[in-house]
Amino acid sequence: MKILVKIILSAMLALSFVPSGFAASQIIHVDEIIKNLSKIKAPAKKRYPKKKKVKKAKKVYGPTKTIVNFSTKYKPGTLIIKTSERKIYLVGEWGKAIRYGIAVGSTAGRQWKGKSYISRKRPNPTWIPTASILRENPRMPKVYKPGPRNPLGVRAMNLGGTPTLRIHGTNAPWSIGKAASHGCYRMRNEDVIDLYNRVKVGTQVIIMS
Repeated sequence: MKILVKIILSAMLALSFVPSGFAASQIIHVDEIIKNLSKIKAPAKKRYPKKKKVKKAKKVYGPTKTIVNFSTKYKPGTLIIKTSERKIYLVGEWGKAIRYGIAVGSTAGRQWKGKSYISRKRPNPTWIPTASILRENPRMPKVYKPGPRNPLGVRAMNLGGTPTLRIHGTNAPWSIGKAASHGCYRMRNEDVIDLYNRVKVGTQVIIMS
């Protein structure tokens, strides 16, 4: 690099093109010019403050339990599941019901209709995926023990006379209100605990579109 600068400056001296800043005398030494050039500092780069990353607030999925007006033609204590509404109603007295949000079957073929009843209640259930679910998801564990990864959540209520359908909790609260399940009726864990404590084995369940 220094050799290249010497050549350029020598050519400039020969042609009398000498920078005025270095013309201290009629005799200019190339080595001195290089030395002076090395002392010239480049302008400092302007520094801008780094933008702070804003952390997204974690979405909280609270219970959906609501008291609503309801038809008096159903016996108090009956569970009414309305698939199109993505809602389940526990019929009360004097034209009232407790309403909860649910997730339903992901396709029409997974949306069962008819009458059933609660045949079994299980706290902190173990879940064994069916053969059809394992075919769809071959990497899925064959057994889910109770815990935060269990798709049945913290409570499960089997529906008698149906193809392995249940009302249960979930580890995917964001799916409530959607057609997302393999046919079961998911509830947020806070809601399913509340419902579980209000119904008993033998409770009538009516599932409609």
